Amino acid sequence: MINLDQFTFIYINTTHPGNLGSIARATKNMGISDVRLVAPLANVNDPQAVANAAGAKDTLASMRIFSDLEQALEDVNVIFATSARPRNLNPTIVTPEEIVTKAIEFNQNSPHKLKVAVLFGTEHSGLTNEQLNLANYHIIINANPEYSSLNLAMASLLIAYSLRVKVLETNKDNKLEQSQNTAQELASQADFHNYFTRLEEHYTQNGFIKHSKVIPRLQHIYKKAQLTKKEIDLLQGMLTADIKQKKE
Repeated sequence: MINLDQFTFIYINTTHPGNLGSIARATKNMGISDVRLVAPLANVNDPQAVANAAGAKDTLASMRIFSDLEQALEDVNVIFATSARPRNLNPTIVTPEEIVTKAIEFNQNSPHKLKVAVLFGTEHSGLTNEQLNLANYHIIINANPEYSSLNLAMASLLIAYSLRVKVLETNKDNKLEQSQNTAQELASQADFHNYFTRLEEHYTQNGFIKHSKVIPRLQHIYKKAQLTKKEIDLLQGMLTADIKQKKE
């Protein structure tokens, strides 16, 4: 089973205060209580933000602010990134309706509460390729191809509504309960970051990594594997042994 409190919506460099208020209203409408802002250019206390929040001023006030995306993702296990169009990054594309199904696949492998993030970029340019590379999946909303532009509040409401419907459906059916006996804790985003930082440094020094596409490709491979914390700890141990051998 999976619950709405396992989802966090993360917004990067939001520029318009009115959007913050509208986001607060959209997420509260659908029961998403964990909303995070990364280096926002708009202020949650701006009168326009407060006005647009209407009855969701509590959600607006409780938005957590982070200085960078790495900090905002530290406790996250699975990342879905929003994109208005396909990018040349070889990602797995999902619709909003598929998010819960994919999250449940991860959830079955963990005895602890899985944390799932949905990333939203800036109003004008969306997420950068570097930010998209962090994601396990990319979300594309199947809108009218002749006019597919959605503002942040609209995109938030559509995705949050899809999550709510699917979560309530799944929990009502009660068919996909996780096994507590065999499940293991999944690797967090912090675990992945620590591992890939060391991996990139080591294999750049020994000449294996010669261009910027290697690490993003490896990240896609590793994240498809749904690694547990024990598994990534094992990989860290192997990397440590390799580094030690090269120094001898």
